[in-house]
Amino acid sequence: MALGVIALFPDLPNHRETALRLMEESSRYPVRRLDYPEAYCIAVASDRGYIVLSENGAAYAAQFLYARAKVWRALEALLELIRRGLVEREEVYRYERETLHKFPRRDLERLGFYERRAEGAGGEGEGG
Repeated sequence: MALGVIALFPDLPNHRETALRLMEESSRYPVRRLDYPEAYCIAVASDRGYIVLSENGAAYAAQFLYARAKVWRALEALLELIRRGLVEREEVYRYERETLHKFPRRDLERLGFYERRAEGAGGEGEGG
């Protein structure tokens, strides 16, 4: 926080109103409804141009349906680190092994990861 790269935000009225509006908007779509903590993070991120980090499916879907903020899962964060040359592609597999969190097979296939995963990281049937 001292470096200014992360921040804690109190429950401010303008962000609260936006969060409640996002929650209402989320109920109009056939996906899991957005909960207040995620909605508040998206409200702040939309206002300030931040990226929300969340594995919450409703938060992730919000960016495609009704919210302005980008929402990254661990996969998108890892891909950005790879793009910047800060980590190698193997970190995607290492993350899965160490956290026991399997990324969706369709996402890995789309990004060209599944072939290597099937060869060396557990086989054809994993990754949902």
